[in-house]
Amino acid sequence: MKIISTSRTTYILQYDDSSSAGSLTYSDNSLSEAILTCGKEYSITSQTNGIWITKETGTKKLQAVCKVRIDGTITLNLDTKKNIFKKPLSWKLRFVLLNEEKEEVMALLPSINWLKETYDFSLQINEEYTDECDSFIILQTLHCANCSISMMNGDAVPAIVSTS
Repeated sequence: MKIISTSRTTYILQYDDSSSAGSLTYSDNSLSEAILTCGKEYSITSQTNGIWITKETGTKKLQAVCKVRIDGTITLNLDTKKNIFKKPLSWKLRFVLLNEEKEEVMALLPSINWLKETYDFSLQINEEYTDECDSFIILQTLHCANCSISMMNGDAVPAIVSTS
């Protein structure tokens, strides 16, 4: 799969045969609201500073919660699974999603797209976890990457918001 940036606020996830696996579209540059589609439609909404919830459109059931922690990492709770999203301590700009056992599930490598004023992302999925990396998780991880980049650039997302 690959992630295609079509504009500053829209990303499309494509299978290798170029068919669509899903999309992530923000309402504006603030990252406070987004629509995630991957078979079903979900809304991502900022609840308070540094906390976003994802619900299937038209329902009240929580599908995911993203929460920025004091150390700059983001916890990504999906149903009963708790993942950690962070930037490893290295010079290379790279973001990783770790499972509960602290094993690297996937990585996103951003590169600046000057023409669209956004980032393009290369997706690396650990071969051992390909079954766990569905479109929903990849697009949630992309949302975490966008929030992290925003924090690093000093934009709308505050870096220190939660101690839990």
